[in-house]
Amino acid sequence: GQTNISIDFTVVHYSNADKIRFAYQLSGADHDWKYADVNRSAQYAVLTPGKYVFKIKVTDENGNWTEPFDSFSFLILPSLYDIIYS
Repeated sequence: GQTNISIDFTVVHYSNADKIRFAYQLSGADHDWKYADVNRSAQYAVLTPGKYVFKIKVTDENGNWTEPFDSFSFLILPSLYDIIYS
């Protein structure tokens, strides 16, 4: 089985919001950090069953990157078809 996901993100910061940049990484899929465009969305296609951790970091208004400040993990289970026929 394969799974496609989309993860949208933002930060609540009202002053200088246009200067804040985002980078994200999906452990188990990405080797390096990816830099978000103005859509602030991460798209993943063809994820196989397994455990994943999505991490995100931002810049401050001076352009300095923070340590990853948020993350969440999730599990993609194999489909019933894969369980039965593998």
